[in-house]
Amino acid sequence: MWSTGPVVPINWEDAKKGFDAFVEGGAAEAEALFRNCGKPVHCLSTRFEGVNYRVSMLIGFASIRPMGDGATYNPSYFNKFTAEREGEDEEARKSRTNGRWLLSFWKALEHTERTGGCLIQVGCALTRTVWGLLLEDPARGFTLACLLWPWQPLQTDHKDGPYSDMQTVERMMAERMGITVLTFEFEAAEVSEMKPDGEFVKQRDETAFKQRIEGFLFDHGICAEE
Repeated sequence: MWSTGPVVPINWEDAKKGFDAFVEGGAAEAEALFRNCGKPVHCLSTRFEGVNYRVSMLIGFASIRPMGDGATYNPSYFNKFTAEREGEDEEARKSRTNGRWLLSFWKALEHTERTGGCLIQVGCALTRTVWGLLLEDPARGFTLACLLWPWQPLQTDHKDGPYSDMQTVERMMAERMGITVLTFEFEAAEVSEMKPDGEFVKQRDETAFKQRIEGFLFDHGICAEE
């Protein structure tokens, strides 16, 4: 599942134009973007900061089909795709794509509903458990300090719970549309932290996490077919 087998090369300029058309269009443009050929397209609900971007990318990688078409809409990745506009600098482009974020998500949910997909809601645990501490630093061991400090804030953007207010609304939208909502929770210590440009901030052993997410995706028929 995590292999890098042959896929059709992506023409990034076409992808940017295709996403703009998807945001502005309807079913035909969505089919052209995802090339799902009648197969389900799922939608991902995730926070953006901390380790969440890495998690969203791992789920996206796991659902890319052999011919290069995607089975899961990852808003953290796709929404930044847009064709260049004359006279528009990087700051203006970012402001424009951020401003259309909810519209893009709604368009993806519509396609998920049409294709019989589901909403995958990913949540980073609010608290740090003993197990999480050991994952982060195996040399720590079951010390007294570790056992007396099992519940501590995990990330600054997670103080209000594993799911953000935006994710709460995303779930409500999906449920109103009759879309099945699947939830997957994890601890930050299970996965590496990565910037949107692909640079790792902190790398961790992801073996156990990948096995767990692989089982989750296979159980729900979301993994790409070999």
